[in-house]
Amino acid sequence: MKKYLCVVASSLMVAGCVSGNAKLNADPSPTKESILEASDISSTSDVAVTSDVAVLDADSDKARDLYKLGVKHEDGTGVEQNLEKAKAYYEQATELGSIDAANALGALYANIGDYKHAKKHLLIASSKGDEIANFNLAGLSFVAFNGGKDKTNNEAIKYYELSAKKGYSPAYIALGDMYATGEGAAPNESLAEEYYLKAVDLNNDVAIDRLALLYLLQEGEEAGDDNSTNAVKTIELFQKVAKKGNPKAMYVLSMAYQNGLYVKKDEDKGLKYLIQSAQAGYVEAEYSLAYLYLTGMYVEKNYEKGVYFMSKAAKQNFPSAQNNLGMLYLKSEVVPKDLKAANYWLNKSSSNGYSMADYNLGLVNELGLGVTKNPKKAGEYFIKAASNGYEQSIIKVVDMYTTGSLGVSKSNETARMWIDRGIELKHGSAMLVKATAYYFGSYGYSKDLERAKEWLGTAKEYAPEQAAKLEESWKGQERLLMSTSREASKNAK
Repeated sequence: MKKYLCVVASSLMVAGCVSGNAKLNADPSPTKESILEASDISSTSDVAVTSDVAVLDADSDKARDLYKLGVKHEDGTGVEQNLEKAKAYYEQATELGSIDAANALGALYANIGDYKHAKKHLLIASSKGDEIANFNLAGLSFVAFNGGKDKTNNEAIKYYELSAKKGYSPAYIALGDMYATGEGAAPNESLAEEYYLKAVDLNNDVAIDRLALLYLLQEGEEAGDDNSTNAVKTIELFQKVAKKGNPKAMYVLSMAYQNGLYVKKDEDKGLKYLIQSAQAGYVEAEYSLAYLYLTGMYVEKNYEKGVYFMSKAAKQNFPSAQNNLGMLYLKSEVVPKDLKAANYWLNKSSSNGYSMADYNLGLVNELGLGVTKNPKKAGEYFIKAASNGYEQSIIKVVDMYTTGSLGVSKSNETARMWIDRGIELKHGSAMLVKATAYYFGSYGYSKDLERAKEWLGTAKEYAPEQAAKLEESWKGQERLLMSTSREASKNAK
């Protein structure tokens, strides 16, 4: 495995951060004028480490083992992190001919801002024709490049081309980015398209995205015009790649046909592409297909298939699938109740930052579903979800502070703060709470019917059904009050 660098970004498209052992994936980097180190190196070495002593297997490749020791000390995997030791191991491995170590050492130096030594070690790997080193040298060249728009970074072009010639698809993407954005090269859409297409031919999903974006944003074409030349080219691009078995392209086509986006709406064709994409293991397709089978939308309802594809997506670490799978086990409407499995998947989803899972875990701990009731922990989950803007949780937290429950002290002031937070996020439910607060004079607000009606009117735009119900409720109360008042007047006479 190899260390890698994130290369220069542009305002529209960026070159990627690419690992040496994952040549079909490149993630955009949002940074410019900096070289960052990243690593997807696993700690699978069998080398034993005791303080300063490396115990090497006599039959092993010493260069490889020294490189792995460098990785361990740089990342702090199984040992205390020590960059000086990492450097020493990388240098020894480089002297023994390890290209990976030369790349790693170059990345390490770049990360601490020592670009002179970074370049020195990357050049060692480059001299052996290593595509990763050439890719990283191209990225490194932008540190000293002050040309800006429309100026040419010949060094970057040179090294990206050397890397691309070895079939390294991220280098093609980086070249495409330069010509598409004018960062380091004069803008040239034809060249950008040419380089992106070469990466597409290598089945690179990022290149597909870049090329589609290039087509839809070219001057003189409206992205929303289904009949535009570039709209047609975009669909043809995805069709071409889908025929090669690319699951992402199949998924995009499924959405296009299902919604009539740039093509004539065809739900059957959309479903066909969705099934193909899901069967090929594309996680978003798995999740979408699971939803269709569970709800009976576009397909005959099939709980077994729904749970199957939801489970596949969850196992691929898709947070919403993990949350939904957890709720399926919790509700037991589709699968037998399994509170242990429910809590497992909800916690997995929560750990991936999914706010709905936090809210659901709040309910689990509040009600004691498969766990011992824990009001304080429930409150913490509700507050976590609310802090991330989850609408139902914000209302729950308002109630918590109003009543002084689930581990928090009663505070109308804090309750009002959360109401206002919901309103900032354009949540109709928070607007309705504020309307109700003014109507009854609660949460520390003074009773004010005019302001109540104003907030009700605002809420109608964001939560029309709920607002209509609340308005009808108020009218009912007003009719009751009028009736009671008339009855009281009669009795007084």
